[in-house]
Amino acid sequence: GVHADHIHHANNWIGVAQHAQTNGVTAFYLDSSHITEMQNDIIPDMLGMSAADIEKLPPYIKYYKCENHIESGEPDCHNYKYNGPCKQRKGQASWHPGYKVNALYGNLMAFFLVDSLLEAIDQLEQETAKSSQSIHETLKRLEEKDEKDAWNFRFSTINSLETVGINKNATSFIKQLYQRPLYCHTSILPAQERYLGYLYPEWEGTGKSTKYPVGTSSARAPELGKSNSTSLELVYEEGEIADCPRCVHNDYKDFLYANENMGWRGVTIPNEKEKEAYGKHMKGTNFEKVNIAVCTVLCGWGRCSPGEVNDESYGNGLTLRVNGVEVKEMVSFDKFCSFLKG
Repeated sequence: GVHADHIHHANNWIGVAQHAQTNGVTAFYLDSSHITEMQNDIIPDMLGMSAADIEKLPPYIKYYKCENHIESGEPDCHNYKYNGPCKQRKGQASWHPGYKVNALYGNLMAFFLVDSLLEAIDQLEQETAKSSQSIHETLKRLEEKDEKDAWNFRFSTINSLETVGINKNATSFIKQLYQRPLYCHTSILPAQERYLGYLYPEWEGTGKSTKYPVGTSSARAPELGKSNSTSLELVYEEGEIADCPRCVHNDYKDFLYANENMGWRGVTIPNEKEKEAYGKHMKGTNFEKVNIAVCTVLCGWGRCSPGEVNDESYGNGLTLRVNGVEVKEMVSFDKFCSFLKG
């Protein structure tokens, strides 16, 4: 689905949704014109309302619109744009929506999903009533259809949908990427890989999004040197962490790190914890014949710190080995991700 919260976003992505639909994939997007209509014609303006009437409004409507402005203006809409335990936190800007606008989008998407679920249940009841099958027989038939669809997906010919925006030099990898078992060894949050302790087998996972090993701050990372460890270091951006008693943000681009002073560092994929967790999805996989994709750090607004490397740096400051064999080339398939070619 496409969350088109602004018209220019919709114009950029609606073509992708239409292309997906043409190729048989269900696609939907949130039409921002309906949001504009709700804000202009349905949500009341606080200007001219008494304090008593304002207090009677639902929490997400109260102080949503003042003087025909969204989350700004008098009386007091600007003071209610951001709420919660942390009044000052990253991302507060006049062009960013506050929690009431985000709540509106969230509720609309939730209602859409609930409505879709109810519609599916109604269709299931109607089909069951018309057929001679019991509920259990219908369930078995649908499960068999799911299995058949999954098989068809894995073994069908890759069409243009799967290669939208992909570097043509990488298309030879795409079939295996879509049709073979795969998993992600990732350091970013909120990945369950981090919470459950899969990333580093020697670390204990808690399963909680509020308590997990955090690694080394980016400010201290350049000071790291040789040690007994042969693993890549987990590093977080210090400025990203909010000083707040509650979790108000859990989207952190933590990354795996090495520098020229640390000697050779590596990672085992899959490690023992990952084999145990994902084994049923990788049953029969020959780990001597796999495709490995590496994604480098996404630099904020294109501003990369000195020393950061990517596929363009390969052979000139960056060298990789797989099972002791040097990688010949990094074949990019988007701006920050590349397949390793032996």
